[in-house]
Amino acid sequence: MALDRGGLFLDLSHQLDHLWYRKTWRRIIEGYSLREFTFSQDRVPAMAGITRYFASALEDVPILGLWTWLTCQGCVLYTIGSKYADQEGQVLEHLKLLDRAVQWRGTPYASPVESAQVKVEGAVQEIEIRPFTEGSSHKPPYFLVLGEDLKPTVKTKIPWRCAGQFDAGDASEAAIYLCLLLFSETKSSEPDYACEVFLILEPVEIRSAVKYKRVGMARIWGRSPTFNAAKTISIVLV
Repeated sequence: MALDRGGLFLDLSHQLDHLWYRKTWRRIIEGYSLREFTFSQDRVPAMAGITRYFASALEDVPILGLWTWLTCQGCVLYTIGSKYADQEGQVLEHLKLLDRAVQWRGTPYASPVESAQVKVEGAVQEIEIRPFTEGSSHKPPYFLVLGEDLKPTVKTKIPWRCAGQFDAGDASEAAIYLCLLLFSETKSSEPDYACEVFLILEPVEIRSAVKYKRVGMARIWGRSPTFNAAKTISIVLV
C-alpha cells in the first residue's frame, strides 16, 4: 500500500493493468471532488500532472475527468477486495460517453477551460436533497433525501444514508435536483445492499437548448437502489 498526497491508499502490490488504473482513477476523482480550493478555477490545472500520467498509461484521451473507455458497450464489472476489508464488493459503471468537445484558453489542462461539453447516456433520478445542521458538521456532509427525516438513536448514531459535496461549498436550502448515476456498488455478503454514486446537476439554457452542469457529487445507500439503471436517457453536460 502507498499513501498518496490526497490521503488515498493505493494498492501497488497488484499488476498495474488497465483495470487497476480505472479503479484508481475513480477513487482519486471521488476523493479530489471533496477538496476545497481558494480559487475554483484551479481545480483542473491542479490535476494536470496526474491526468497526463493516466492518459499515457491508459493510452487514452482525457475529457475533464472522463475517458473514452466509457464508450464501451454495456457496463464494466470488476471486483474490489480492499474497500470492505475481508469482504469483496462489486462496482458496476453505468455511464456511457457518446460525444465530447473541450476547448482551452491556452495549454490543455494547465489553463482555464474556454468551453466544454460531453454527451452521455445514463440513468437519472430527481432527488430532494436537504442539508441540515448536524449533517453539515461531518466531512463530507450528510444530507436528508427523498423526504426522509431520520434521527440518531442509541443504536444508530449516524442514521443518514446520503453524503456528498456541492462544488460551490455547503448548501443551506433544500431543493430537488436531477441526479445522474455514475456507478453502483454491492456487497457479496449483503445481496440487498446498494450504494450508488451520482452527480448532482442543475439545468442551464444555452442557445434555447437545455443542458446541465454539475453542481456536486454524492453517494446514497440502502436496501434497494434509488436509480433505475435499466432506464437511461441521453443528456448533455457543460
